[in-house]
Order: sequence, then structure tokens, then C-alpha cells
Amino acid sequence: MVVKCPVVCDEAVVQQLLALKCPDTATRFDRFLLESYLKNNDSAKWCPSIPHCGRATPRWSAPAA
Repeated sequence: MVVKCPVVCDEAVVQQLLALKCPDTATRFDRFLLESYLKNNDSAKWCPSIPHCGRATPRWSAPAA
């Protein structure tokens, strides 16, 4: 099935629409985007601090020998 709709609804549009009517859902959507980004990005990870600070940090790799 080929979709021929030229309209694109990106994250910014979804965020604006949710923020107007469902601020709690907008917050959850932001969190989902961040978690998805970190899960699929090898160069970033959650900060390992205890207690958890809720921030992301670069993933440092050992230099090649």
C-alpha cells in the first residue's frame, strides 16, 4: 500500500497539539522521544549517577590501541 499524502506531522506539531489539550500526555511524549533517542543512539546514555538525576550524558569509549 502506497500512501500519497504529502502532509507530514513531525514531533514539533504533535507536541504543540498535545500541549494545548493534554499537557500530561505532552510530557509523556517528550519522555518517550528522549528514551527512544537514547535507546537508538550509541553516542549517548542515561547518566549513571545514584540517585538517578534524569539526565543524559555522552557515551565515552576507550581510545583505540
